[in-house]
Amino acid sequence: MTGARPGKQDEMARGLHGLGTGTPGRHTRRPDLGEVRRASLTMLIMLVVQYGLGIFLNLYVAVPASDQHAGIMQEIAAGPFALTVHALLGLSLIVTAIVLLARALRTEERALLVLATVALGAIAGAFAAGEVFVRDGGHTSASFLMAILTGLALLCYIATLVLASVSRRDLEFERDLADDDPDDFTPWTPSGPPRTSLIYTDDQWTG
Repeated sequence: MTGARPGKQDEMARGLHGLGTGTPGRHTRRPDLGEVRRASLTMLIMLVVQYGLGIFLNLYVAVPASDQHAGIMQEIAAGPFALTVHALLGLSLIVTAIVLLARALRTEERALLVLATVALGAIAGAFAAGEVFVRDGGHTSASFLMAILTGLALLCYIATLVLASVSRRDLEFERDLADDDPDDFTPWTPSGPPRTSLIYTDDQWTG
């Protein structure tokens, strides 16, 4: 039984190596960072709205006595309209923050994962402080804690938005480099008529 020719063996080895590793940027694909960017922008808008509602409630809306020591469902069902919207938006923020954390986990970017985790913790803490604020009839320390934690979440999502944008641009640049085929390279050739070489004889040099 005769073996395969050396050229054929090299070709088969290259094919098996390509199946095992793949070409970066062409056969492999990291999760799209655009999802993290869009979720971060959504969270920033929601947090700004929530921040404004919290200031409005703190200044102009008195918490009814019936809502003190009440659960979240009773606050939503029987509380003032602004308080109901504030509570519903708080729940939406927690859900959206969990979704963003899952998307950050898919990107395999440690910085994005840390920022999303800290932001989720800050939002959950602000929500808990809001519950204390309602049950205690508008306690000042709870209101201050809500503001601090909301600000922390805002900073985290601003950093997440910037980092995801930069990482996505770098990833697209790497894909463009990986997709470039060196076989398609065309050498540059000068345009215009060819230049003629000047040849001098010995008589011309000596005059």
